[in-house]
Amino acid sequence: PSGWGRPAPRVKDYFWVAEDGLKMQGYNGSQCWDTSFYAQALVESRLAGVWGETAEKIYAFLDDTQIYCTSEARDSPGYVYERPEERELCFRHVSEGGWPFSTSAHGWPISDCTGEGLKAALALSDYVKPGIEAGRVREITFDRLCKAVNVILTLQNPDGGFATYENNRGYRWYEWLNPSEVFGDIMIDYSYVECSMASLTALAEFSERYPKHRRGEVEVALKRGQRFMRSLQRPDGSWYGSWACCFCYGTWFGVEGLVSCGAGPSDSAVVKACDFLKSKQADNGGWGGDFR
Repeated sequence: PSGWGRPAPRVKDYFWVAEDGLKMQGYNGSQCWDTSFYAQALVESRLAGVWGETAEKIYAFLDDTQIYCTSEARDSPGYVYERPEERELCFRHVSEGGWPFSTSAHGWPISDCTGEGLKAALALSDYVKPGIEAGRVREITFDRLCKAVNVILTLQNPDGGFATYENNRGYRWYEWLNPSEVFGDIMIDYSYVECSMASLTALAEFSERYPKHRRGEVEVALKRGQRFMRSLQRPDGSWYGSWACCFCYGTWFGVEGLVSCGAGPSDSAVVKACDFLKSKQADNGGWGGDFR
């Protein structure tokens, strides 16, 4: 198909008719995001060596999903727009090496998805070596890992934090022009505790394994990121989570981000966060979430 017919096969990924009318979603799923967390859980629970076939399948999915890093992806018509002059023309951030929220068909790199994808690939790398040697899976090479690091480093904002799709390129007053009826704070991309944690932990884990690659830049990024994470902590020790409700959730990202940047258990910010979490524990031993 050509022209308007080309997007037709993807329409069902985003539109569907419900009992109360036509619906639309902004993504074609959350596959890469979910799979990255599952991969890390598999390794941390010491099951990656037991469920070797599962580990290889996850790794193969991450290989296929990394943006413009396979020969098939680079053969696509869209790859021409990854050239620096094309990106500059359309004010687009670098895509090659990042990971998306869903699948390679989605194709847009996101800071936290790239961070979690990178961590998942690193975590699984030791467990899939037999599969790589036997030709069952394709290796996510060091060069490709470096491309992911490049995407993350270039997404750090002047405040030391990380936004979602691009750097902060505008001003707060742009929100006065927001045409959306249901979303606020969408006219420019802001730094978030969640995106910052995922990006910082990925840089820290990569640097631990490959300490010589862009070492100075990574160290500076981690220091700037730590200052940003501290600046967001609320007086009660919590962090505000922007992508879910709300404070216990946000505190998870805040603490993990600080720890990845070198904060220890006696750090005042970590102690305050722990005190906050203890104060919010429910009678049944669990924790809930609230936007208030």
